[in-house]
Amino acid sequence: MKNPCKRLTALLPLAALFCALALAQDGAAPVGDQTAEALLRRVAETYKGLSQFYFTATEQTRTHSENLDRRTESEYVVAADSSGRARMQLTDKTNDSLSIFDGETSWFYVPKTRQYIKRGRNPFAPANSARSNGQPFDIHKSASRYVQRYSGVADRLERARITEVKSGVKSADEPRGKVNYVVVEAEYKTPPGTSQGSIRRTFWIDQPRGIVVREVSVASMIPPNIGKRVEVTQTISFQKLIVNARPPAGTFDFTPPKSAELVEAFGPTQAAISRRVGTAAKDFTRNDLSGETFRLEELRGKVVLLNFWATWCRPCRIDLPYIEALHREFSGKGLVVLGVNSEPGALAARFFAEHGYSFPSLVDAGDQVAIDYSVQSLPTTIVIGPDGNISAYLVGVHREKRLRLELAKAGLK
Repeated sequence: MKNPCKRLTALLPLAALFCALALAQDGAAPVGDQTAEALLRRVAETYKGLSQFYFTATEQTRTHSENLDRRTESEYVVAADSSGRARMQLTDKTNDSLSIFDGETSWFYVPKTRQYIKRGRNPFAPANSARSNGQPFDIHKSASRYVQRYSGVADRLERARITEVKSGVKSADEPRGKVNYVVVEAEYKTPPGTSQGSIRRTFWIDQPRGIVVREVSVASMIPPNIGKRVEVTQTISFQKLIVNARPPAGTFDFTPPKSAELVEAFGPTQAAISRRVGTAAKDFTRNDLSGETFRLEELRGKVVLLNFWATWCRPCRIDLPYIEALHREFSGKGLVVLGVNSEPGALAARFFAEHGYSFPSLVDAGDQVAIDYSVQSLPTTIVIGPDGNISAYLVGVHREKRLRLELAKAGLK
């Protein structure tokens, strides 16, 4: 880091002492002979050379803007070894997935749906999420999540300073028991094309090993396509860090549970859909875009049509006019049409207003209703009969004629 007092001390000898004290109070004094920038470069080199690693981490993210305040928390387990094996595991409220390449076979498993995909030696296989549009899923790249992140910790760096040094801190992760932590605050240039913004990242660095044990980053910018300031705060806390050593035994082992179903692609299979039809629809309580509260149990005796949709979903734009037509024709004749959307309410409301849709659409924050009904692709339409049981489970776009047929089967006249 360039010393702002360099020119001053050359002119005034007493200023040298003043500047040294000021820098120490500001936390910018180097650790040993390392400045903040040098320490970040060392961290980058440590991660660039990793061929074997095992990380467990918790990521907490808050996305905040004028019309949005969303918080998420995810748990990750990522690992790789020098023989080419890799593991990527994600757990949060909306996703629960495991991807493993054991050296011979690629496995993709989704516990919530009890489905798994098995591929041969090639670790490039269909994505482990139905919402990934079928793009190839690279297990090695995903497992290198933190290796890639911290390999670039010195890229686009504008300035950095050391704010705290902790010596002899107990660590359950480090065999030696105690480590030295250095806290570094850094500012970065924003990505190309984003002129109005700032990126600040604070790192807690295990100095002897040159690895990051915790990070808090704050990105504040105005995306061109939104026009309003969005701030994203992310906290990454590591519970286990093994570098340049073999991951624990069993890390790359996988045996499908007996109850799991082998599939070619994730999503509701015909067998899964058949199991759903005739079962009791799970109760929920949600507000619509105008704030009115709907509870499914209170709609017993009527036919209910749930349509899961999103503004970004192109097939939904084909489907929604049919749903609107049925709502206009049968809303007073025993049918309740409810859209279900997990996007910010203001965004969904603008979309409905622009297209003239009048049926209620529920705000499904956190995708909980979608999870309860095993919705993995959009659009999905579910018909619930007057008895409260699922009468039809339709995935994808279905013409108005098919929708009318399913409503008649459910008892709508």
